[in-house]
Amino acid sequence: MRVEKVVVGIDFSRPGIDAARWVMRHFAPDAEMIFAHVIDIPRTPSFAPNSSTPRPEVDSSVRAEVGTRLRETAKLLGTEDVRTVIRTGSPHTELAKFAAETGADVVAVGPHGDRPRPWKMLGTTAERLVRSAAPAALVVANPGDTPRRILVAVDDAPISLTVLSWVKGLADTLGADVTALHVLEDRATSFAPSVMAPGGGPDGPAPNGTDLRREASRWLDALADRSLGRGRTETIVSTGNAGDSILETAGKVDAHLIVIGRRGSGTRIPAVTGSTVSTVLHGAPCPVLVITEEPDFGTDSSVEA
Repeated sequence: MRVEKVVVGIDFSRPGIDAARWVMRHFAPDAEMIFAHVIDIPRTPSFAPNSSTPRPEVDSSVRAEVGTRLRETAKLLGTEDVRTVIRTGSPHTELAKFAAETGADVVAVGPHGDRPRPWKMLGTTAERLVRSAAPAALVVANPGDTPRRILVAVDDAPISLTVLSWVKGLADTLGADVTALHVLEDRATSFAPSVMAPGGGPDGPAPNGTDLRREASRWLDALADRSLGRGRTETIVSTGNAGDSILETAGKVDAHLIVIGRRGSGTRIPAVTGSTVSTVLHGAPCPVLVITEEPDFGTDSSVEA
């Protein structure tokens, strides 16, 4: 997978501008960049329909100001050769729709705004984007230099093959090493020997936790060989909560980018569920790329700036 087009959500905050700079310089320096801002105009209260400027006039004045600020942001980041787009509506929905409409590979955002907030408050746009963006959403929190170590979390769900294809392309482009992680849940290692013990089932004794971990390591090694090549790849099998294990491993291997998969809204896959994605996004020491399924969107409502 080669990243050729990136939609970058710009909210004009410092974290958002830092995210755009990191994507341009360190994540996909050769890709086409599109800066997009979504205007989320408050609804006029029904009990006071004449108390504010009519919506068309507000849209016109705000769009003019946003267009100017987008061009200024591009200049600040050292590029004036960038496409800028303005949309109106819900930020996460419009960014995802626009990415799908234009065939963008990634839609990227930073954590929302400059205002003080508890560390767990990532921002609603970033959190919702990973549930709707296709084919991938990049949340750029704590950006550093060009990624030299990518941590990818995989399981035996089909989407993992897509995730590994992304990682292979990124590793080749960035010259990065890869750590492939599979997390065995505690209940999986404890359940295996208990359900059939002591006599085992028709196929013989049930595996114990050590056996299961050994088989997981063999499976992961073979998967890494086929999908990534072992020259620059290491594999790790851990046990515990998936989200916590991903974050712990990211710290141990000094990951510069975490890549995980998510199969649509509300769909569970064994190692990477919605709660796992949320845990990783809120606690990651580096940017997180979430590979998602492509949703179905409606009509185009973009305006070139």
